[in-house]
Amino acid sequence: MNAGIVEDDGANVLRMVGTVSLENNGGFIQVQLPLAARGSFDASEYTGIAVETRGRPGAYFVHLRTRDTRRPWQHFKARIPVGAEWQRTVIPFDEFVPDSIRATVDAAQLTSLAIAAAGEAFQGDVSVRRIEFVP
Repeated sequence: MNAGIVEDDGANVLRMVGTVSLENNGGFIQVQLPLAARGSFDASEYTGIAVETRGRPGAYFVHLRTRDTRRPWQHFKARIPVGAEWQRTVIPFDEFVPDSIRATVDAAQLTSLAIAAAGEAFQGDVSVRRIEFVP
C-alpha cells in the first residue's frame, strides 16, 4: 500500500493506493489520522463528518475510533461512495455502524478517523480532497 499527499488539479490531496485481499480471513488498507495528541477530541457540537473523494470504485469506508474502542479491530464504520468525479458525502454520527463492539459513536470521545478499503478483493485507489466535521 502507498499513501501520501499528492497534487491533483492544482490542490494537495491524500491518495491511498493498494491491493485489498480476502486471503487469510480478509484484509484491508487504511490511512488513519489521530484526532488528539492525548485523550480524545470532543466533536459533540457536530452532527457528523463530510468527506470529498474520487477514485476507482470499490468498498471504501470512514472508520471512527473512540475511547470505547480499546481493541485494535474495534471501530465504527460508514461506507462512502467513490467514483471518477469528486463527490461530497455527509455521514451523520448515528449512521456509523459498530464493528466488533456493542456501542454507539460517542462524538465527545473521538480518538481517530481513517479512510479504509475493505470487505472485497480489489485494487483500491482513492483520493480525499477534504474531511470536515459538519454542524
